[in-house]
Amino acid sequence: MQNPLLNDIFQQFDGAKFYLGNIPETAYCQPLGVLSGSTVGQHTRHFIEFFQCLIEHNDKRANGERHPLNYDGRRRDLSIETNPLYALEIMEKIATQLPFLNGGHFHEIAYKNYQSNITLTLPTSLERELLYNLEHVIHHFALIKIGLKIVAPLLDLPEHFGVAASTIHSRNARAGIRQ
Repeated sequence: MQNPLLNDIFQQFDGAKFYLGNIPETAYCQPLGVLSGSTVGQHTRHFIEFFQCLIEHNDKRANGERHPLNYDGRRRDLSIETNPLYALEIMEKIATQLPFLNGGHFHEIAYKNYQSNITLTLPTSLERELLYNLEHVIHHFALIKIGLKIVAPLLDLPEHFGVAASTIHSRNARAGIRQ
């Protein structure tokens, strides 16, 4: 049985594969004022590492460890944000691992408020975290799209790159396009 959530994630990954396979390294690493000085590579690293955290947490739970999922504890691997082909390699590895995650291992996620230094532990599930990561990647793709239009203006991105499915549906409905 196919998982529609994973299918949507993989569809988003296809867009990332396109730009990662075609962007020059210098463009990938160029700080952009319109992105508050961040780079396409930094936004790419950010969403990739959230998926890595999810996979690593699943593996630890499968081995009996009972720590909450913690996205703040991600590696921040600078190679992902400076080398688009390495980022592509990591993302392809993630795509092979996601179908094997076991939802029975997810129980809680950590949230830390750094101003008060209080950490909350909240219930979650694999499906909830996959949905969160899907929405998170779409959000970063919207930002990446802005950056790519500046650093790689000739790159022909997929039509709906960085646009949520609900937004596409709403736009089509307003335009009278049957879905």
